[in-house]
Amino acid sequence: MNGRSWTSDDTATLERMKGRPDAEIAKATGCTLRQVQDHRRTLGLKAFTLRQRWTRRDWLLHDAAGLDFRA
Repeated sequence: MNGRSWTSDDTATLERMKGRPDAEIAKATGCTLRQVQDHRRTLGLKAFTLRQRWTRRDWLLHDAAGLDFRA
């Protein structure tokens, strides 16, 4: 395995920084990006998403507002 071994401090950092990009967490812990991704999946934490996806409710409210910026 590349990088240094995973410690309990790294797990605490991962849980504290949840919702942040994996690359930021890797830089903070000093571990590889792959290690961070593997441990995040093991802990059941969601991956970072740049933007939230729209729900059906969001689209309905958007359409009901009548705003059209595609012109």
